Amino acid sequence: TTTVTATATDAAGRTASCTFTVTVVDAQNPTITCPANITVNNAANQCGAAVTYAATASDNCPGVSVSYSPASGSFFPVGTTTVTATATDAAGRTANCTFTVTVTDNQPPVITACAANKTSTSDAGSCTKTFTAAQIGLTTASDNCTATVTWARSDGATNLADPFVFGITTITWTATDGAGLTATCSQTININKISATATVTVTPNVQQYSDKVTFVATVSPANCGAAGTIGGTVTFKIGTLAMGTATVQADGTATLANVALIEPTLNGSNPTNGPLKPGIKTVTAVYGATDADYAVTDPTTALTVNCEDARAYYTGALYTSTSSATSSNATITLSATVRDITAELGDPAYDANAGDVRNATVTFINRDNNTIIATVPVGLVNPGDFKTGTATYNYPVTISGDAQQFTIGIIVNNYYCRNSSDDNTVVTVAKPLGELFITGGGYLVLTSSAGIKAGTAGTKNNFGFNVKYNKARTNLQGNINTIVRKMEAGVMRVYQVKGNSMTSLAVNENCPKTATFNGKANITDITNPLLPVSVAGNAVLQVTMTDMGEPGSSDKIAITVWDKDGGLWFASNWNGTATVEQILGGGNLKVHGGAPCTPTLTLVSQPVITKATANPFKVSVSPNPSITDFRIQVISNSSEPVTVRLMDVNGVVKELSRVFTKTSSINVGANLVSGTYFAEVTQGVNRQVVKLIKLN
Repeated sequence: TTTVTATATDAAGRTASCTFTVTVVDAQNPTITCPANITVNNAANQCGAAVTYAATASDNCPGVSVSYSPASGSFFPVGTTTVTATATDAAGRTANCTFTVTVTDNQPPVITACAANKTSTSDAGSCTKTFTAAQIGLTTASDNCTATVTWARSDGATNLADPFVFGITTITWTATDGAGLTATCSQTININKISATATVTVTPNVQQYSDKVTFVATVSPANCGAAGTIGGTVTFKIGTLAMGTATVQADGTATLANVALIEPTLNGSNPTNGPLKPGIKTVTAVYGATDADYAVTDPTTALTVNCEDARAYYTGALYTSTSSATSSNATITLSATVRDITAELGDPAYDANAGDVRNATVTFINRDNNTIIATVPVGLVNPGDFKTGTATYNYPVTISGDAQQFTIGIIVNNYYCRNSSDDNTVVTVAKPLGELFITGGGYLVLTSSAGIKAGTAGTKNNFGFNVKYNKARTNLQGNINTIVRKMEAGVMRVYQVKGNSMTSLAVNENCPKTATFNGKANITDITNPLLPVSVAGNAVLQVTMTDMGEPGSSDKIAITVWDKDGGLWFASNWNGTATVEQILGGGNLKVHGGAPCTPTLTLVSQPVITKATANPFKVSVSPNPSITDFRIQVISNSSEPVTVRLMDVNGVVKELSRVFTKTSSINVGANLVSGTYFAEVTQGVNRQVVKLIKLN
């Protein structure tokens, strides 16, 4: 805009003026030209770059200016940015154009920390190993812009924490930025061993010594792909004693079946003693020669070994004299035969698994006061037979009075067990007096007992007694001890009848010598030797006896007990109306006084003393005489057990044997020294006594 002044001047020189404006409007826009689109790489370690540029502009008037958005020299991020250039003239008229600035990312990411390699065994009891993501570890990366880290497992797993199988699994970690540029690293997970778990069982886990058990070891897993099968063997041990070895099967089990719980070495003199002594034992399954790709810890379990059943038989002296009529001291030779239950074919507790009877001990006990006499070892009867043994002890005693009875019990201990009043016996010790005096000790094998407590057929009725008058024959003194066994409700009850109040004694000193005595007695149930129970008192007792002379094998006795109300409590051998005398099963009866008697024996078949029986019962012996042993042959129709007792001329049992078939034979007497012996062969009510001659 321009102001114009108009002036009028007259002649006088006087003026007048006015003004007005002249405005020229610029109606023409400027022109502008943008540079070409720009492409550059990122600046180092930058997610972009600073870019400068310039556009050209013109106008009909001077004063045109150019501006940019973004301004030249600005920092452009990776990618494409549109830049607008604007030309403005002095009149404010504008013109613009656009172009692009593209920053290209050509810098790949960098792995800053790759997850560490790992080596491990499998999870216990598994073919695989499971890690958490944190346990596997994370890979980190850096980039001038940003990068994303991903992984891929060589086993194709879709979850990073999926279980890893045996062997090497590679994890490839990849960092990728926005431009698709990548960086990688590798991590290895090496499962180098299968950690197997194992268990061991013993069936049954409570078993008697010498009986059988089955060992089973189970390992899991047993087959793991690339690791193959575990294979190998298992040695089963009780403590340190190896019981046997089994192969590990494909299913991971190893079985050692029907193994007897005995020490493996049986020899003539030194049995292994200790590993299988009754108690709680540790069983270990020891793995060996397994595949190197497996690790297994030997498992353990507990096994309770109980004592094996045994049967005990008293075979010692039943009657012993003091050294003189003025001495009260004597030595009783106690002996017992102990048999593994395997040797008792007809016994309800029988089993077929024999142990070594030398692992037993025998405790002789005085049942009258429950005092232990001695505990002694057991030795074999025959070197090759580990089922039968004997134990012996010389028991010094001092008697009170002219005679005394001792109730001797047998307790079997250590690997075997037996503690039964059924095995009690009565031993009589007497002074060898010449005055009116009767003594006796031994047993009957009951066949026809009667009464409220009639003894069971085939059981022993042990007894011991001494009865005498004082020197003036004005006062009767003495005592008796007898044991009765009766099966009641499936339990063998044991009763003891003891009397020390003698009321009468009648003696015949002529051969065969006889005696009858009566007295009062008390009755006690001693089935449990530790808890005796009184049954009755003031019972009436009567004994009749016949002394046939030494060694006493033909002596006879009858024992009768009435309760205080007059009822028959026990009769040893009842014929329907009275108790009759029966030949001793063992022992000796003595009527002191008068001339010695010579026993009368009826000898048949290799001379045999015969007791008449209703059933056929034939006993033969060969050779006889013998310099080695005697073969005793028994033929009968009975299926009852056959018992053979060898006794010397004093009635001391030297050997006890038992067989169980109708037609049986047994060899006896191999260990006897030269001399004369008697073999008593019994089967039920049948009995024969054979005289044997042993030569050097």
